[in-house]
Parts: sequence; C-alpha cells; structure tokens
Amino acid sequence: MKYDVAIIGAGPGGIFSAYELTKLVPSLKVAVFEAGHSLEKRHCPIDGVKVKSCIHCKTCAIMNGFGGAGAFSDGKLTTGTKSPLIRTVLQTFVDHGAPEDILYIAKPHVGTDLLKGVVRSMRQEIIQLGGQVRFDTRLTGLMMRGESMEGITMLCGGETQEIRTDTVILAIGHSARDTMQTLFRQGVRMEQKPF
Repeated sequence: MKYDVAIIGAGPGGIFSAYELTKLVPSLKVAVFEAGHSLEKRHCPIDGVKVKSCIHCKTCAIMNGFGGAGAFSDGKLTTGTKSPLIRTVLQTFVDHGAPEDILYIAKPHVGTDLLKGVVRSMRQEIIQLGGQVRFDTRLTGLMMRGESMEGITMLCGGETQEIRTDTVILAIGHSARDTMQTLFRQGVRMEQKPF
C-alpha cells in the first residue's frame, strides 16, 4: 500500500488533518490509521455489568478510537478559543450538524449526542473525498533511510503490514505511550511539550 500522507491517530488532530488535506488537495492519497475502534463500536465492555473498577482493556474503547477521548465528553469547545483557527473548527462543526450558536456564544458547546454525529459526518466526508480511515491498526515502527521517511509498519488483525509513504502526521493521543516508546527506541528526536 502506498499513500501520499499517512495520519496516525483519529482524534481531533488526525480528523482535521485528514479533513483539510482531502478538501484542499483532492489528488492526495490520504489514510488515517487508528489503533482504536470506529465510533459505532466504541463502548465499554463492562457497561451495565456490576464491576467496581475498570478492567483496563488493551485499547480502551472509551479513551481511544475515532473522535479521540473527547468523543464521549460533553462537547465543550473552550480549549484554544484564542486561536485564530478556532473559527474554522467551529464552522466545520456547524457544517456537519453542530448548533450554529457555537459560532458566537462565549463558551461554545455541542453536547455529547450531537458531537458523535458531527465527527461521524466528518469521517463520511473524508471518505467521500477519497480519504481512507482504518481502525484497529497500530503503528509499530517507521521505515527510515537516513533522515528520509520511506514508510511505516502497522499491526492490523495480528498481521504486520508495510505502508509506503514519505509523509507521516503523528496525531497520537495521551494514551499512546506504547507508540512513543517505539519511536524513542527508533531514535526519533523528541521534545517535551509544555503544559
């Protein structure tokens, strides 16, 4: 398989990267690879079962998957409200079913039920524009030649696959410690992010 751009992670960063790339450059072959599940398959296996604490699933369906950890939040959109890009994000949400008032109220809020439909609609548009979205697919390594990216290796359904690409966008979330360790072992230069 060969792609112009491989996006690792389908949280907000991955979704918007794929969305913007497929809209702005329709000729690009773009794929999103997500270790978690599609939104439709994201549910806790112990929901409704009398269990005192989390059973720590290897890939937590609530914290990982399409839409990221925030897919099950209440849809408050206050992070980054000082960014000039926030208007683009909010307008995109409105275009995909969010209430129009998020464009002008001080503390924009979509709500959990609507947010799921919004991100589902965005995924459908990415696919309609020629992008691909693959679930249950985990990054296992980078294929490098010196400083040049030649591809990535992925674990999908217990099989290792090689994906050829010279451009990778890492949009991994806070739960991707295994991916960070893999990249660190490969010698990828890292810089601490300020909080």
